[in-house]
Amino acid sequence: MRRRPRATISHDEPVGLAGWLYTDLLLGLAIVFLGCITFVKAVSGEPEPEAAVETTATTSSTTSTTTTTSTTTTSTTTTSTTTTTTTTTTKPPIVTTTIAPGVEKGFYCLRLNQALTSEQMESNPLYINADETPFISARKPSDEWIDKAVKDLLQQLRDADLILREAGITLVFGTSPTSSVGKRNAAYFVEFVIPKLRVFRNSATRAFWGGSANSGQYTTSSGLVEGEIDNGLTLDFYLMTTPNADPLPATTKPDCG
Repeated sequence: MRRRPRATISHDEPVGLAGWLYTDLLLGLAIVFLGCITFVKAVSGEPEPEAAVETTATTSSTTSTTTTTSTTTTSTTTTSTTTTTTTTTTKPPIVTTTIAPGVEKGFYCLRLNQALTSEQMESNPLYINADETPFISARKPSDEWIDKAVKDLLQQLRDADLILREAGITLVFGTSPTSSVGKRNAAYFVEFVIPKLRVFRNSATRAFWGGSANSGQYTTSSGLVEGEIDNGLTLDFYLMTTPNADPLPATTKPDCG
């Protein structure tokens, strides 16, 4: 009887079988892992980050918000858009026009029957010499004469309801038989009396000779005055226009002598 030879067992077979078994286990774990990820993603349903687009203009602003929800299992995309529009209305600026005041065409007149003679004159303490004080007179009316003239004219302005007005031009006429004395008295009045009267303080002034005294009655802006006296004074003045009073027309030309 003939014996069959015994098969030889290789030492490498267990190692190979273990390798294949390890590979199969890794593949199975990978499939299970991928299945868990897909399942968790489908259950959780977490939305993807929102995308916001904002547009701003000068007169209007529009804000758009887009929300996208994606699900892996269903492959469904839902988009919702919210639009907010804000409109700004700009009003045009208010433009105001200020009309500069002017000088009325008609004028008022006042008469000062208060003689300014050499007896009422005194030296001017502000005068030094012609070189150092060329615009200041060496002599001036006395303070008593100035105060009396100011009070007289203020009362006349009150009577004429002009105490709160402002003159733009004031013409002063000195009444005298000689032109030099008449003009000199008018210049003294402009220099020493006008600055104390608020109505005439900022007006343009001129001094003139008013001729010799005349008898008769004169209707001034403050009322009736009996005639003129030598070395007296007359004021013709044009007021500044004001919104609170109608301006005098050019035909208003009173005669105060």
